Amino acid sequence: MIAGYYGNWTDQSLMAGTELFLSLPWLYSLLGVRAFLPLHVSPVRTFFLLTCVIGLIGWARPARLVRGIVLSSRTRNYVLAARSFGARTCT
Repeated sequence: MIAGYYGNWTDQSLMAGTELFLSLPWLYSLLGVRAFLPLHVSPVRTFFLLTCVIGLIGWARPARLVRGIVLSSRTRNYVLAARSFGARTCT
């Protein structure tokens, strides 16, 4: 949301980080994490750890979707009307 709302260099830097996470092969990351775990880790603990890894790597796609929605909302008529009536930004 921050990238879509503020734009400019903030948008570019945050989306560059997002593209980095999108370029990571998440399946290989999961297999790598599991390979470094000791064999005596319980299956439940392994499941939760891998779920956390998926969450850490998989946030990029929804982030791009939310950014697109925010960019679209910025140009809506009701936002432009509110700004013309004197509404200020959240800065």
